[in-house]
Amino acid sequence: MMAGRNISATHVALMGVKCMGITGSMGVATGAASALCIQHRTTPRGVYEKHVWELQQIVFGIGEHG
Repeated sequence: MMAGRNISATHVALMGVKCMGITGSMGVATGAASALCIQHRTTPRGVYEKHVWELQQIVFGIGEHG
């Protein structure tokens, strides 16, 4: 997995990516997905296929993880 400014955008859209917390959010999501891979002994695809709701709860700060 990769986190950070590994995003494709035009020169116009790139300024928005630099100024907002987008890259920070990508890092949070990547770290949470990594933790779920370990917890559920699965791959990133497995998290997407079977645990995406749990990932969303962590990233958005909903429920017991918030």
